[in-house]
Amino acid sequence: MKTRTPRERRQERTRHDILTAAIDIIAEEGADQLSLREIARRIDYSPAALYRHFDSKEAIVDAVCNEANRRLGDSLAIVPETLPPVEYLIELGMAYLRFADENPQHFHFIATWQIPMPPDVTREDIEQAAEDPDDPFSRLYRGIRRGIDAGKLHVRPGYGALEMAFSVWAMAHGMAVLQTQRLGRMPIDFPTANRQALADFIAGMGIV
Repeated sequence: MKTRTPRERRQERTRHDILTAAIDIIAEEGADQLSLREIARRIDYSPAALYRHFDSKEAIVDAVCNEANRRLGDSLAIVPETLPPVEYLIELGMAYLRFADENPQHFHFIATWQIPMPPDVTREDIEQAAEDPDDPFSRLYRGIRRGIDAGKLHVRPGYGALEMAFSVWAMAHGMAVLQTQRLGRMPIDFPTANRQALADFIAGMGIV
């Protein structure tokens, strides 16, 4: 394993400080308020010197996006895909909720940053993307497909695997948003309530 030089370690620390400041600003003020000047002010750095590490604000946002997706992917990857389909989907939803609770700033970024999707995306494109073993949505989509193939989930007119995956994601995401905001202060045993809500919702997709 190559030993990093002192300069490389300093560069890594500076990049980490830049991204930490960026995610703090996005969480506090929104992505539209992110600026190189404010990042530099927070880490006591000159705006011009930031260009030694990132060539633009967009590059910083991309790096934050990659880090947020990496953390989310790592959280979901803990759930074994060998679990029975329904149990897998419930545990995947619970993992998403834990990610939001343990990574509130990165979750806020995912919840608010508009990631562009091609206007002409097709179901075939999504089927191909589902082959990506690490993509968060693809994990959910594959789990839905397994549930359908096992006869645990039932396709209806206009409501197939893609619609089911969207619905489960929307439910888990909605609960996560509410629980990381003011409603998270309610006197509720959220892990128990979350698990039951996911189980009931997914069970409904199995009713013929």
